[in-house]
Amino acid sequence: MSRVYVDEVGTEYEVFGAGRPVVLLHGFPDTGRLWRHQAPVLADAGFQVIVPDLRGYGRSDKPEAVAAYSMRILAGDVMAIFAALGVGKAHVVGHDWGAALANFRNWSGHPDADQVIAELEANGSLTPALNYYRANIPPERWVAPPLQLPPVQAPTMGVWSTGDIALTEAQMTASAGHVAGPWRYERLDGPGHWMQLEAPDRVSELMLDFLPR
Repeated sequence: MSRVYVDEVGTEYEVFGAGRPVVLLHGFPDTGRLWRHQAPVLADAGFQVIVPDLRGYGRSDKPEAVAAYSMRILAGDVMAIFAALGVGKAHVVGHDWGAALANFRNWSGHPDADQVIAELEANGSLTPALNYYRANIPPERWVAPPLQLPPVQAPTMGVWSTGDIALTEAQMTASAGHVAGPWRYERLDGPGHWMQLEAPDRVSELMLDFLPR
């Protein structure tokens, strides 16, 4: 495990393999171990896989102030990891509100879409993206008007599982309306919200099929 600090709050992360960087962001109430089946597969395929425990979870620090968990601050933690590793751009895979984080500041996705795996560039611009899973609305939406972000220009894939209790297929497919680039949709029959654990091989296959080598 490695650790970076932003304003004295430490975020722990692991790195597997070498090659094109892929960042895997967990959601609630998980840790980076959510991706334990996908990380080695991606590493074996020639990617540098970066898996953090986001602040408040796992081995990372857990500040008490609610304000310490804003999307802007969480994004800063990811950027600090990028800086520590010398990463200029990376694919970012986000599950649950981890995908809302990947979606934040229009790195990829859109705040009105509902599931995202995204690619994030350290400079904040868009490059080819894998959009996967966002079940929760960013906290900023609860207290402020929705962010006005342009459509995603990057290639985007949405994946929805029929057993998901957090959102509907219609919410997933509606994400296409916020993507100006190529859109791909995949439906998994059977798995629930945690498809990475319930259908790990299928999720890994979709990642490998979509991510450019």
